[in-house]
Amino acid sequence: MLMTAKSVAAGVSPVGGVLALALASILVDINPLGITGGLILGAAEPSVRPRLFRQLLTYGLISVVIAPFLAWLAFGGW
Repeated sequence: MLMTAKSVAAGVSPVGGVLALALASILVDINPLGITGGLILGAAEPSVRPRLFRQLLTYGLISVVIAPFLAWLAFGGW
């Protein structure tokens, strides 16, 4: 989503938009399918990798559902 003059005129704060995108990119990247999660999983001991994979995947799925709501609560008033 690009921050355009039309969205700013509609009341969307550019600061809130940039912060929400930055927060979303950080939260989503820490899952086993992202680069950071893959590096974490690759550096783990082989015996704990299946459990760590499930934990990171669960975190990623929960963050997709909860993070937009939390970002809206935090930056909705900007």
